[in-house]
Amino acid sequence: DHRDLHSFPTRRSSDLTKMKQLTSKQCKYLLIFYVCLNKIMLLPSIICSSASNSFWLVLLLMFGFEFLFMLMILSISKQNPDLTLKQRIEVTFGTVFTKIIYFLIGLLLLFKLCIAIHECYIYLFDSLYANYSWFEMLLPLGLYLFYIGIKSFTNLGRCCEIVKYIIFACVAISLFDAIPNTELLSLFPLFNTSMPRILNSGFSVTLWFGDFILLFFMIGDIKVNKNINKDILSGYFIGVAITVVTILFFYLTYGIIAPLRRMAVIDITQFVSKLSISSNFSWIVTSSWIVAVAFNLGLLMYLTNKSFAICFGVKDIYRKQLSFIVVIGVFVVLVVFNFRINNMMKFLNGYFKYYVFCVQYILPLIILPISAIKSSKNQSKRRLEYVK
Repeated sequence: DHRDLHSFPTRRSSDLTKMKQLTSKQCKYLLIFYVCLNKIMLLPSIICSSASNSFWLVLLLMFGFEFLFMLMILSISKQNPDLTLKQRIEVTFGTVFTKIIYFLIGLLLLFKLCIAIHECYIYLFDSLYANYSWFEMLLPLGLYLFYIGIKSFTNLGRCCEIVKYIIFACVAISLFDAIPNTELLSLFPLFNTSMPRILNSGFSVTLWFGDFILLFFMIGDIKVNKNINKDILSGYFIGVAITVVTILFFYLTYGIIAPLRRMAVIDITQFVSKLSISSNFSWIVTSSWIVAVAFNLGLLMYLTNKSFAICFGVKDIYRKQLSFIVVIGVFVVLVVFNFRINNMMKFLNGYFKYYVFCVQYILPLIILPISAIKSSKNQSKRRLEYVK
C-alpha cells in the first residue's frame, strides 16, 4: 500500500468534531464498565480456584501487563488523534491484513459475549428465578442483541452516562454490605503459591482481560481535547480498582470455599441468611444488577458486530443483516456447547487459550510498534521535504 498516514482526506476541525461519536467522558465510563463488568461475576471464582489466596498476584500480573499496552496505544494515537487504529493498520499492512486482524478480534469478542451470556443466565437462575430456563431467555436476548448491534457508539456513550449511577450504586452497596463478613486472615500466608502456578492461572483467564482491545474501536472516534489520555487512563484505573476490591472482598468473605460461588458481586451480599436484617441491601443489588448485565452484553455485542463489519466491509445499510448473522452465530456457539458453562470452560482452557493469547497480546505487540515506526518515518520524511 503506497498511501501514508497523511494521505487520508483532510477535513476542517469542525467537520471532524461532528464525525466523532464519543466524548472523552463517555470514553472514560465505557472503559470503566468494560474493565470491571466482565470480571466481577464469574471470573473471581475461577481465579480463586486456580490461585487460591494468591489471586491478587494474578490480577497484579495481568493488569500490569495490560497497562503497558494501554500506554503504547495512547502514545501511538498521540501522533495523530484523528486517525483510527484501523486506518493506521491499514496504511501499514494493507486492507486484506487489516480485515484478517479484525476477523480474529471479532471471533475473540464473540466468545467473550458467549461467556457474558452464560454469566447472565447464571445470575438470573441463581439470584432471581429458580425455575428459569434457557429457552425463556433466548428470544428476548436475541431481540436485544440484534437491536444493539445496529446502534452506534454514540448510543452506547449516552446510555452509559445514564446507567452509571445504577451500576456504581450496586457495586458500592455490595461492598458496603460485605464489610462485616470479611476475614482478613484469609489472605495469609502470603506468597505461598508458586510462580508457575500464578503464570498458568493468568494464562488460563486471558479471555476475561485484554481491555485495551476496546481502544481499537474508540481511538479516532473521540472528540479531541487535552484531557483524552487523562480520561482514558483514569477510566482504566477506576475499572481496575473496582475489580480488585470486589474480588478481594469476595475472597475475604468466603475464603477457601470461594471457588464454590459463581457470582462474586452478588454473592458477597448473601453470605448471611436472606432473612437477616443486615442482608436487606442485597435485594437492591440483586434486582438492579440486571442493568449492568444488559449494558455489558450490549457493549460486547456492538464491538463484535463492529469487528465483523470492518472485516467484511459491511456498509451501514446492511448492518441489520450483519447483526442478525452475529446473533445466529452466538446461538450456534451456545448450542454447540449444549448451553453448559462447564463445556465451554473446557474448550476455553484447552487449545483455544493459545489463540486468545496470540490475538490479544502477540498480534498487537507486533503490529502496533511497526505502525508507530512507519508513522514516525512518514512524518520525518514530510518534514524534510518541507524544509527542502
